[in-house]
Amino acid sequence: EMTMMMSMMAQFDNREKSTATRRGLKKRTARGASFTGGKPPYGYQFGPRDKDVKLTIVRDERTAPFLLWCFQQYANGMTLGTIARILNQAGVSAPTGGIWKNSTLWNAGYPNLGILRNVKYIGWTYNGKAFNQFDGDREAFERKERPVENWTVNKGNHEGLVPKEIFFTVQK
Repeated sequence: EMTMMMSMMAQFDNREKSTATRRGLKKRTARGASFTGGKPPYGYQFGPRDKDVKLTIVRDERTAPFLLWCFQQYANGMTLGTIARILNQAGVSAPTGGIWKNSTLWNAGYPNLGILRNVKYIGWTYNGKAFNQFDGDREAFERKERPVENWTVNKGNHEGLVPKEIFFTVQK
């Protein structure tokens, strides 16, 4: 019984911390933070800290041209497999350092996953994309995606690497 009580208290504490973290990220995004953490997306690198000493992301001159090339080729009808094959044959490292795959470019299972679906490439940031829900049957938390219309999106906090016309053509 004591173990169950401690477990419930820990779950409550986790939910409270999660809520506070989401609230903080939402505020940072609303204040114009260009980056809320993690590894910079492919084509970007860390830039100088902003006036609030927050992380920023800027164009990575080494990888940004390959990124734009991927968008242009897909918009012009080239398949994901062909794009990945050409990049691999040219010796271009994938974002994880491995080889390029279709899922590196487009992950159909999740909105905004895969390079060609990431809104950061048009200068937008978002948060509130997912949440953790407790599954009592499995006694574990499960990550759930929110509908895109429920995300908090801010536009223009960092340089977009892909013209919007090309980005939105690729999304069709």
